[in-house]
Amino acid sequence: MRNPSNRGKKFSNNMFLFIIIVLTLIALSFLIASVKLNHKFFAKFTIDNQLTNEALQKIKTFRISLAVLGILFIATVLLAKHRKSGIIGFLEAHKTGIQNLMLLLAVILALILLTELSLRFMLPEEFKRTLPAGALKASQKIELNDEGYRDLNHQLMKRNVYRIAVLGDSFTFGTGIENMESTYPKILQTKLNAKARTIKYGVFNFGKEGVDTEYEIKILQQYALKYNPDIIIVGYVLNDFRDAASQNKRNFYLFWADKYIERKSYLYSLIKKSGVNLLESIGVIKSYQKAIAESFYSDKNKEINRAYILEMDKIAKNNNATLVVVAIPFIYNLDDYPFSHAHEFLKDTAAQNRILYLDTLPQLSKFNESDIVVSRYDWHPNEMGHKIIAESIYNYMLESGLVK
Repeated sequence: MRNPSNRGKKFSNNMFLFIIIVLTLIALSFLIASVKLNHKFFAKFTIDNQLTNEALQKIKTFRISLAVLGILFIATVLLAKHRKSGIIGFLEAHKTGIQNLMLLLAVILALILLTELSLRFMLPEEFKRTLPAGALKASQKIELNDEGYRDLNHQLMKRNVYRIAVLGDSFTFGTGIENMESTYPKILQTKLNAKARTIKYGVFNFGKEGVDTEYEIKILQQYALKYNPDIIIVGYVLNDFRDAASQNKRNFYLFWADKYIERKSYLYSLIKKSGVNLLESIGVIKSYQKAIAESFYSDKNKEINRAYILEMDKIAKNNNATLVVVAIPFIYNLDDYPFSHAHEFLKDTAAQNRILYLDTLPQLSKFNESDIVVSRYDWHPNEMGHKIIAESIYNYMLESGLVK
């Protein structure tokens, strides 16, 4: 029969070795992270792969902190080895408690993994797309051109083609739309060419998920202008409006791990989404819709966003192009639409500066919301919604004499 004290010592020695290995791995992880988590890594979490000077400074501080933590863990390992006998004695005295804790952690980990696997098989596909992990998986099936846009590759030479560049966010990109030809820029192109006799129309889609007007200006300057567009259409969705309160937070995710885990785990995404919904329902934080609506009441916000629109108009005129601002509403509560004041801001800004403006809200509000959205979980316009938007733009261009 084995001596219980020998079994206790064996457990303590093995546990000590395990602790040393874990601490060493943590130390190495921090040191490796301090090298790998450079500006190139963080740029992947931005929309345009660019970082502000403020962000670069934060990254530098962050990397130094990781290196210091790595050194501290190495020092902890050396100290633990120096105090080995005392630590082993502590482990022997608390063997039962430590074993119970390890068992509890193992059970929790197993439950997390089981729940994650269950969600991957049980969640409806349309709901999965509303979570970052599912959205990323869906986006990987979408083909992009060489410049990263949802369009074909185009030649720089016009060759008797009347070109229309369309800027916008996920609504213009066509999130939730499987076929590129069913997005409103391509439907517009088809309609224009069906009536054209002496000229060919090319409608280029420069929509990108998650961008706002500031980024759309960069896209216009860096990509769209080199194709010499005759018309520049901005598909303006209300969340393109820049909130001054978040102006200094752009381009940098110090807590990048949150974003990374969201993209990998359905469980984490669902817990976070549910938590936000709960906090919104009890009034701890503002709902997304309410925050957007209230941001349009700020004079400072109006000043910032009016400047963006005017800058885009100036760029268009300097390049012999005509700017058209197309307001695309949130397909949300269209019967008692809570964002009318936001559309009025866009309309007034356009009128005061002689910018062509079209509001697609009147046409979209003629339909039931459930008929023009991707799903009850995803409020992006579906194929029918894109068709309505395209027809609205087409009719407006005919009435305005932009095309014949």
